[in-house]
Amino acid sequence: MSYDLNFWRPGPYLQKTPQKIYEALCKGESVAELASLPIDDMIARMHAVFSDIEPFYLEKTCIELNWQGGEGEGAFQVTWSPQHFRIDCYGLKDQTMNQLVDIAYEFECSFYDPQVPQLYHATKN
Repeated sequence: MSYDLNFWRPGPYLQKTPQKIYEALCKGESVAELASLPIDDMIARMHAVFSDIEPFYLEKTCIELNWQGGEGEGAFQVTWSPQHFRIDCYGLKDQTMNQLVDIAYEFECSFYDPQVPQLYHATKN
């Protein structure tokens, strides 16, 4: 069973609902109310936390990251656009999912859980 985690930075004039933003991003559309993300920095952070994460390239461009844990630890796949970061989780332990959310929060991203559906805002410690 899969579970997807979605992260973005709302701009100051957010008018669309989180579900509408999620749907637009899933279709590959840009959402004017969202800020751009530091994707390269976020990818570097993923590599730092999950050192065995594997990039997938298409025509010399990294288009996704894949991580496979040890036995019983599950797996995840990371995809992105300039405005969002999506992580599809497969059988992950809660601790690993929390690590992924913490990484996104380091970059002040809000977390949208379409399964609930609920938007959680990053808070500074």
